[in-house]
This record gives sequence, C-alpha cells and structure tokens, in this order.
Amino acid sequence: MYKKVLALSALLISSCSTDNQYKGTMHHNDFELSDSAVKIQIKSGNKTISGSGTWIDEQHILTASHLWLEASKDYSLSIITRHGSIPATVINIDNPQNRDLALLKVEKKGLVKAPPNWRLPVCEKPLAPGESVWVLSGMYNTLSNTYASPDSTYYYKGIVGSDGLTGFFQNGVSGSAVLNQSKSCLYGVVSQQDIKKINVYQIYITRITTNEIIRGFIDHNNY
Repeated sequence: MYKKVLALSALLISSCSTDNQYKGTMHHNDFELSDSAVKIQIKSGNKTISGSGTWIDEQHILTASHLWLEASKDYSLSIITRHGSIPATVINIDNPQNRDLALLKVEKKGLVKAPPNWRLPVCEKPLAPGESVWVLSGMYNTLSNTYASPDSTYYYKGIVGSDGLTGFFQNGVSGSAVLNQSKSCLYGVVSQQDIKKINVYQIYITRITTNEIIRGFIDHNNY
C-alpha cells in the first residue's frame, strides 16, 4: 500500500536511545494513564510489526500510519495490554508523508479496554520549542520525559511551534502519545527519526505529528 512511500520516507524510529530521556516511575493517576497506552501488533505473513498507540476515548486508538508501510493486504491487527489482547479495525489511515496517523476502533467488550469514561483531549496551543513533555509508550509501558526540539520549528497562527523531540527512542515507540507536562492533553504522536544539518553540525531529532494535524485528522473522521 505504501511501498512507494517507503523509499521516500525518512529513517523510522531507530533502536538507539539517548541519555536526555528520563523514564519516570508511574504513580497516582499515572497508573490510569498507563492503561491508556497500548501495544500495536500487525502480523503480515511471517513478519510481525510492533508499535505503540493510545486510547483517545473508550473505543478509539490513535497511532502512526508508517507502521503499515510493509504490511500486506491480508494483515491481522491486535491491540495488546497487560490485561490481554483484542482485534482492532483501522477506520482511517493516512499516507505517512501526509499525516503519519491511523485511527483504530475496538469494540467495547472483553478485558482489553480504555480506562472508564476515558477521553484524552488534544492540546489547544502549539508545543513550544524547549518545552518539557512526556512520551507514553504502550510497547514498553514507560513514561519518558524529553523536550520539544528548538531545531525543528514551524509557525501556526503567528506562534512558533515545535514538531520534533530532542530524545531518540527504541523501536516500538512509534505511535506513542506526546503529552504536556501535566499529562492532561495530547501534543502529538511520535512519528520518525530525522537528521537536520545546521552549518557543519548534524542534529538528530524525533519528528512528531503535531496537535494541529491530529485535530484535523480526528475532526475529518468525525468519529
């Protein structure tokens, strides 16, 4: 489906990690937050592709569409948590070169479910360069602290926003939620690794799909 895109896309999340991440211990409301993160598992032939996703309400999960780049048409999709696994359906998926997003739907039954009455809102303001954020990975059940990159910025309604993170992450973190410091809203979804050249320097960042793009994607789906 995306084989032509694969050759054009930047490097996907690599297996390396940096020391500027802090993996926090879950506590208080973080336990409920951890239940909002899931592991995405795509089985395609003899290949298994894994990533992360996040419940945005009681039936829908948001993740990165580049996880499907190498999937065949007859793939199977499962959502895995510490409570078990359940099949999921892709209700919309975009070309990762356009919007690296996929929206999944899970039936409200069984042991695998979102926290009761769960809803994760999209942050209103753009992510500011240098701002501290949390990355919630369902693949590893970790909550990692990192920062918005000051070297990957854009303008939105006259405000400077960041569409990158200073931290690198392990394979499987693709599709993870990027949360604000109070962990109350969604700033972005982890997308792919990128290298920026500034003068003689190479700066490694992790690109994210920003909240403005997510809002348009969700509104378009009208779920």
